[in-house]
Amino acid sequence: MKQPGPPVTTLGMSIVADGVSGQSCSVFALTDAGYNLDSGTTCGFSSSNGSLNSTNPQLGALQSNGGPTQTMALPLQSPAVNAIPVTVSGCTGTDQRGVTRPQGVGCDVGAFEVLQSGGDLQPPTTPTGLATTSVNTSSVGLAWNASTDNVGVAGYTVYRNGTSIATTGGTTT
Repeated sequence: MKQPGPPVTTLGMSIVADGVSGQSCSVFALTDAGYNLDSGTTCGFSSSNGSLNSTNPQLGALQSNGGPTQTMALPLQSPAVNAIPVTVSGCTGTDQRGVTRPQGVGCDVGAFEVLQSGGDLQPPTTPTGLATTSVNTSSVGLAWNASTDNVGVAGYTVYRNGTSIATTGGTTT
């Protein structure tokens, strides 16, 4: 009689990150069904089917982000955002909170779909040409060339030595 082997878990479109022992997948056999993300390398995911290894998903804290269960939010700049092409079976539907997928040009890996209002899928460009326009004992006037964005620039925050000292509207330069 042949002894059964260890159970095998199949993962697809999932995030495996920050295992307690530093190893996310070392204790069980795993089949990579594609578009997974591992913060380390112990899961052995294959890049040939869209999976990512040694990639920080930038997960937020486990908390209530809407829906019936707690989730770990993704920031818009996470490599998990829009990582699954809409043509992949299982991409469409809803996330764990009931948010419609996809919100952007693709589905997000994991249980959390980032809400992307207005299709703003790119960050604004960095403003250029920073120059002083006036200097006196209590203030400094500044001017710069405006940033561009596919949707629009909401505003600018001015920092001095790493501390925010002023904010402006999107058209003020």
